[in-house]
Amino acid sequence: MKQTLGLCRREGGINIHTALQAFRLRLICAFTACALVLAPGLAPAADDPEYLAEYKLYNQALDDGDAEAAARHGRAAWQAAETSLGDHRLTAILAYNYGKLVLFSDANAALPALERAKELLDAGVAELPAVELDVYFAYAQFVVSGDGKRRKNRLRQALMDFGEAGYADPNVASMWLHVATNDVNDKQYDRAKESAKFAEAAISVSRPNESRLLAQAILLSGIARLVPFPREISDVRAAHEDFTRAEQLFPLQKNLETFDKVLAKVLVWHAAARAALHSEGETAFPEGEESLPAASLPFAFYFEEAKTQYECGYEWDKRVPPRFPFRAELQGHIGAVLIGYRLGDDIFVHDARILAETSSDPFGKTALKSMENWRLKAPPPDDPACRENRITQFTFEFKSE
Repeated sequence: MKQTLGLCRREGGINIHTALQAFRLRLICAFTACALVLAPGLAPAADDPEYLAEYKLYNQALDDGDAEAAARHGRAAWQAAETSLGDHRLTAILAYNYGKLVLFSDANAALPALERAKELLDAGVAELPAVELDVYFAYAQFVVSGDGKRRKNRLRQALMDFGEAGYADPNVASMWLHVATNDVNDKQYDRAKESAKFAEAAISVSRPNESRLLAQAILLSGIARLVPFPREISDVRAAHEDFTRAEQLFPLQKNLETFDKVLAKVLVWHAAARAALHSEGETAFPEGEESLPAASLPFAFYFEEAKTQYECGYEWDKRVPPRFPFRAELQGHIGAVLIGYRLGDDIFVHDARILAETSSDPFGKTALKSMENWRLKAPPPDDPACRENRITQFTFEFKSE
C-alpha cells in the first residue's frame, strides 16, 4: 500500500503533498517547483530535488509491491533530505516513514530513523503523531536491545498510552503479541495474561481475518494461566477454555508435512491442561458440558482425509508409554508431546517426528524412543487414510499429594 507524507495520519505514513500544500508559501526550498510536484504517484522529474525524486520512487515501489526497493528509496529520500534540508519538517516526515516501513524487517535500520524523527518532533521542528511515534520508537529500542526488560517496560507503557486508539494499527497488534511472547519467556505470567489480552483485542480490531495470529495470542494467554505452580483449578480451567477457543480457529489440515505449527502448539498445551486437571482429580471439562472439547477428539478429525484407528480396525500389540524424567516430577512440572508418524506394510511405526512439545525438557526424545518399540498385531489396511497422517500425544502428570 502506498505510503504518504503529511499531517494527516494514514495507514502507511504521512503525505508530503498535503504537508507542503499547507505551508508551501513559507517553505524555504532551493527548488521552487518542489511544492507543485509532490503528489504521490508521479514519476520523478529532471528538476526534482533528490529527496523528492527518491520519495516518488519509494511510492512507486510500494505501488508495485516491491518492499526491498521501497526501503532502499525510502532511506535515500530521508538521507537526501538530511543533506539538503537538515533540521526540517520534511526530514522528520521522511525519517518517520522510512522507520515505520522497515521496523519489522530491520529494526536496527529503523531505530536511527525513528530517533531522528523524534528528535525533530521534540525540538518543535516537526509535526508528527507523537503517541504513535513514541510506540514505534519504543518498539525499535526494545528489539535492538535484545528484548531487555527495561526496554520492554518502556514499550508496554507506550502501548498503554496509545490505548484502544492504537488497536486500529495492525502493527500495534504485532507489538503486543511480541510483548506477550517475551513475558511468557521471562516467566512474567501475570503480565503475560494482560499482554495477551491486549494482543487479542488489537488483532480482533485491526487484523480480524488473521485467525492464526489470533490463535497465537489466545495460546499465550492459556500458557500464562497454566504454567505457574502451585496451580489453581480455576486457572487451569480458564487455560483449557483458551486452548479450546484457539483450536476452533484452524481449518482441517492436509498432511503432517504442512501441519500448522501454531495448531500443534495449541494441541500439545491443551493436552498439558487436561493432564493438570487429571492430576488434581478433576475432569477435563466443566460438569454438564454436553460434548468433549476439541482436543479430546481423535486426531484423525484434524485432517481433510484420515480415519481413526477404530474405523481402520487395527490394534496395537505393544505400546509401552515412555518414562519421563523424575526430576520434572519433583519440580511440579507437567509435560506434553505431540508426535506424528505413519504406518507401512509391516507392524512398525515409521517416520515419527515431534510436532510440538511444551518445554525444553527431554520429553519429546523420550517419547520418540519409546515409540521405537511399538508394534501392531497385524499390518494396517492398505488405505492411505489409515496409514498416513497419524498423530499421538503423551502427557506427563505431576501427582499432587
